[in-house]
Amino acid sequence: MADDSATEQAGGEEFGNFASFMLVAGMVTAIFVAAFLTAFPGRIGRYFGGITIAIALITFVVGLTLDLLGFFGNESSLTREEEPIPFAESEEYQRVRDRPNEPLPSRINFSEEMTELKSYFDGDVPKPAQSFFIEYEQLKSSTDRRKTQASSVRSALNPLITVVDDDDLRDDLERMGDELLAYIESGPADNVAVTSMTLSRDGDERTVTETQGEKAQLSATLHNHGEPVDIEVIARFSGSNGSKLQDTSLPVGQLPTEGRTQIDTDVLVPSAATDVQLSVVDASEAAG
Repeated sequence: MADDSATEQAGGEEFGNFASFMLVAGMVTAIFVAAFLTAFPGRIGRYFGGITIAIALITFVVGLTLDLLGFFGNESSLTREEEPIPFAESEEYQRVRDRPNEPLPSRINFSEEMTELKSYFDGDVPKPAQSFFIEYEQLKSSTDRRKTQASSVRSALNPLITVVDDDDLRDDLERMGDELLAYIESGPADNVAVTSMTLSRDGDERTVTETQGEKAQLSATLHNHGEPVDIEVIARFSGSNGSKLQDTSLPVGQLPTEGRTQIDTDVLVPSAATDVQLSVVDASEAAG
């Protein structure tokens, strides 16, 4: 920046500016007009004076043109090209980024992938990538229509993949598309996982056959990878041939995005039970 300032200053010192140029031209014109009128009274003097003034007008036009072209060290708006605004600083991107965000389900939380993409493009973000980044930021701020916005993000992936040459990054983008599709097609309770489940009696873990015909404590841990949902857990006991013996409904309540909860309840194990499986259902559907 210091070198640029020095260059501009040197240019100004060498060529002056438009005002000084015209001042000199005006003084020279006045001197010649006065000289011609004095030396040649009458029509001849006026003739040469007129020629001098015409030359002065031409000089003014030439000087103005040179000034517009930056010859006098002042860059003109006619020749100055505005530097492009980096995408990350653009008004549209900043506007969507500034919206309040809601937690994204882990399945469609691509924060690490976004960082890798921005590093890959290194500030020179092509149009397909700009569209994708904007759609993803809108996904983070959407709530009621998040699945609709997830579809828009997935649609923006296809043109983005065409401008990425890195094979590993392309694989990540394709995986993101699969995760988005799975999220879009999933039901409200499909993203709640049962991460652990035990039967116990008197504080000791037991198998189903060890608690046949008795009351046991069922403990389970749930993790919601999707949107907030009101859920119930169904404990299904089955016999040795796989036939259903008993379903026990265990209300859980509202589970937020990325929320975890543990249920502990007493259940009566059927005397012929050999297995128990837990399933998660939407409480509103179960009530219907």
